[in-house]
Amino acid sequence: MRGQGSVEFLLTNTWALFVIVLVIGALIVLGLPTILNSEPERCDFPLRTLACNDIYVGNGASGGRLAIKQLEMKNQFSKTVYICNLLCTAQSGTPSSQPACGGTGFAIEPGETGLVVQSWLFGLAEAYCRNEQGSTYTPQLSSLYRGNLHIYYSYANEDSGNAHLLTGELVQRVERGG
Repeated sequence: MRGQGSVEFLLTNTWALFVIVLVIGALIVLGLPTILNSEPERCDFPLRTLACNDIYVGNGASGGRLAIKQLEMKNQFSKTVYICNLLCTAQSGTPSSQPACGGTGFAIEPGETGLVVQSWLFGLAEAYCRNEQGSTYTPQLSSLYRGNLHIYYSYANEDSGNAHLLTGELVQRVERGG
């Protein structure tokens, strides 16, 4: 009798163990939440400046390099801003050069939103994101990009001097481009 009880115990629990192993294997294959990639996505700027309403980062058309494919921003300033350029980079520090804006660029009225990037930006083919070495690169799909989004802007009636710089933190999952 003891032998039969042992065999029944092993057969019953083996099936349960087999099901658990299958579920864990499926989670690993599908790439569902892992400890390394569980950081929440975000695009944060200082309060009462600009806000990211929607951002999409994916592999670009030119060699699959990482690019901002869509960026919708809300103007929380009290006056119209003109976005004249942006830089997406994982390099630390402030960019060394600033473009001249002088009240030109993509205008967003106070309290309004604007689609700043949708696979194009200021005559450029795509707005590429750079890695820690300052180079464009092709990341793996579903990996997290961590970097800064530097927005260059000016106000109406400003002369053609250097643009104002606003830096936000960007953490986004890389999606399929196109």
